[in-house]
Amino acid sequence: MENTDLIFIFGNNPGTNHPRMLTSLQMAKDHGAKIIAVNPLPEVSMMRVINPNPQDYANPLELPLALLGKGHSLADLYLPVRVNGDVAAIKGILKDLFERERAGFISAIDREFIQSFTEGFEALLADVETASWEEIEENSGLTRNQLRVAADMYAASKKTIIAWCLGVTQQRNGVDNVSMIVNLLLVGGHIGRRGAGTVCVRGHSNVQGD
Repeated sequence: MENTDLIFIFGNNPGTNHPRMLTSLQMAKDHGAKIIAVNPLPEVSMMRVINPNPQDYANPLELPLALLGKGHSLADLYLPVRVNGDVAAIKGILKDLFERERAGFISAIDREFIQSFTEGFEALLADVETASWEEIEENSGLTRNQLRVAADMYAASKKTIIAWCLGVTQQRNGVDNVSMIVNLLLVGGHIGRRGAGTVCVRGHSNVQGD
């Protein structure tokens, strides 16, 4: 993640509570990455974290001092999406990006990548354009301005990663959620690029069994 510009963390992620995962996210931030947390609840690991790994401190005395502190936020932007509102939230980000492109502003939509490596883009575009902002706000639980800020961060990123886990997949429309996550990456060409792509976080060994 050190070469990444932007990281989305979608849903409740047991993996993000693991010390090594948190360390990886912190290292990404240290190298300039921004993090967007999309979750109905503000996970403590995204809002206030302290690195508990002794090996990550050059001076052994730094760890106890850090543990006594208040920690710091990993998330640069927190989007309190409505439960099961992930698809609507992504539609809002895409809708904002498409509107920017039509207006001649930087949108980060990679038309060359879309033309060369994807199928069904016109259907996605039509679906997003059909959805009104009122509908998107109602279904996502987010305001247009919140989604615009996320779109700003996406448009500024050359390399974007999206991570997700049980909060996205373990529900009736989990497939639709993952499809839209991948669509968001594909429109910007963030697949097959170093420092970009999908990160499906698995928190424990019985996830596949579920």
